[in-house]
Amino acid sequence: MFYTKLSVVTMLALVLVVLLSACDNKGTEGDLAQSSQGQNAQPDQSGDEEFEQTIVKNPALKAEISLLNSEMAARNLTEADTANILALSKDPVEIYYAKGFAWLVKNNEYEHLNHPLTFLDWYVRTGEENFCAPHELGHIAAYIEKGDIPLAEETFAVFKQKMPLWAERQEINRQKYPQYYQGLGELKEWMNTAAGMLDKKDYGEETVKLLEKIDEKSIC
Repeated sequence: MFYTKLSVVTMLALVLVVLLSACDNKGTEGDLAQSSQGQNAQPDQSGDEEFEQTIVKNPALKAEISLLNSEMAARNLTEADTANILALSKDPVEIYYAKGFAWLVKNNEYEHLNHPLTFLDWYVRTGEENFCAPHELGHIAAYIEKGDIPLAEETFAVFKQKMPLWAERQEINRQKYPQYYQGLGELKEWMNTAAGMLDKKDYGEETVKLLEKIDEKSIC
C-alpha cells in the first residue's frame, strides 16, 4: 500500500515536471522567434515617400529639372523645351530662375544655362535659395548685350536686395576656409563698382566687360 501511494506521488511529480518543462520550452521558442524577427525585420519605410515629399517643394518641377539636365547633356535646348518649367514654377523664387533659364535658352546663351537650373534645383530640393550674386551680374551682362534692358534692370533690383546675404555667407565661409577665398575682397570691390555703374544706368562696353570679369571669378 505504501509503495502504491509512493508511485502515485512519483507519477504526479513527473507529470508536473514535464508540464513545467513544456512551458519553459514554449517560452524559449517564443523568445527566439521574437529575437529572430527582430534581427530580420526591415525598417518601417512606410513614411519615406511622405517624408520625401515634405523636403521637395515642387515634385513636378523637380522632375522637369532632371529631364532638362538630361536633355542638355544630349543636345541644344530650344524655346519649346522651356514651356513646362515656366508653367510649373509657382513661387517668386522658382519663377525668377525659370524665367532667367528660359531667356538664356531663347537667346542661345548656353554657357550660362547651368546656373539658373542648378540654383532652381537646389531651391526645389531644400526650400533654401543659394543666390549667387556674381553669376547674376554675368547674366545682366548678357541681357545688356542682347538689348533686354528691362530684364537687366529687373535682375539688378533682385541683386541689390540679395547681395548683402550673399556677402555675409561668403565672409562666414572665408573664416572657415580662408585658402579658398583669397580673392573675395577684390571680387566684392569689383561688384560694388559694377553696382554703382548700373545704378547710373551705365550700360556701356566698360560696364559689360566688368560684369563678365566678375562672372568669370564667381564665388558662390
